[in-house]
Amino acid sequence: MIKLLLTLVLFGKTGFIRATSIIQAERFKTFMPGETVTLQCSISEVLENYFSWFKQLLGKAPECIISLYAESHEPVLYGDFKNDPRFKVKRQGTDLILTITDAKPSDTGIYYCGARDYDLIVFSDGLFLIYEGKIEETIQQNTSKPIQLGANMNLQCRVHAEICMQDHSVYWFRHGSGESHPGIIYTHGNSGGRCENTSKPDSSTQKCVYNLPKESLSPSDAGTYYCAVATCGKILFGNGTKVELADADSSQIDIKVIILAVSNALCLVIIVMLICVRCKKKSSTLLARLYRRAELCDSEFLWKEIQEKRSGDQGTRSSNLLHCKMIYLQD
Repeated sequence: MIKLLLTLVLFGKTGFIRATSIIQAERFKTFMPGETVTLQCSISEVLENYFSWFKQLLGKAPECIISLYAESHEPVLYGDFKNDPRFKVKRQGTDLILTITDAKPSDTGIYYCGARDYDLIVFSDGLFLIYEGKIEETIQQNTSKPIQLGANMNLQCRVHAEICMQDHSVYWFRHGSGESHPGIIYTHGNSGGRCENTSKPDSSTQKCVYNLPKESLSPSDAGTYYCAVATCGKILFGNGTKVELADADSSQIDIKVIILAVSNALCLVIIVMLICVRCKKKSSTLLARLYRRAELCDSEFLWKEIQEKRSGDQGTRSSNLLHCKMIYLQD
């Protein structure tokens, strides 16, 4: 019993058994550009060790901003914060206070207070600091998408919005023809997409892309698809993508009809040309026959006229002339 009590006393004096906790009274804080932001945490007991502030962006590991040794008044800045004089820290008893002057949108993030208790680092629950200035939030969708029946499609929704502590909730709606209201067809409980921070250094916004794949489209899939994203207590709606379905068989039939019409037109042109050639040939043959008969008639008439002159018979001459005209006019 004495040994057990001695062991507990030794552990208590050397600090190996402690119930250190760090309390942040605020969980959420907003700021405007240029303001001075003060973040504070309280440590349950005075520790003769390091105290630090950390910043974390969504999807990234926490970064140490600044550290302060218990017996020192000169803080140490780390990483990108080394050349940023806006960050200052001080201790007041068990409180560790971080001050950010001339706040910028890029200061948005989750801030943790940490204390190193020998080989253990204790963290606070974190405070979400968010920029409250005017941010242009947009959500974009393709306006139309003609697709054939039975094909696959992938609808895309692009969102540009401010960074929030919570993930985005994404909803997809479809408004079919003849329907009075759009009906919800799919939801993402969490982001379910790919997000990245904007490239501007002072930006607290991010761009996200969400996809809705659909396979083997049927006539019931036609309509206008809307994307809605719930972010930072607001809901953003897209302008909608109109999906028009075309029957592959009907398009093939249209092509066949066009080909058939063109071939019929060509056949008609060829037939007309053949008729013209035949008529021209027949006309030429008829003229040749007429010229031939005219020559025969003239020869016969001339011969008979000579004979009539010899005989002096004028009546016979007139009858021969009539006979020649009849021959000339025959087929």
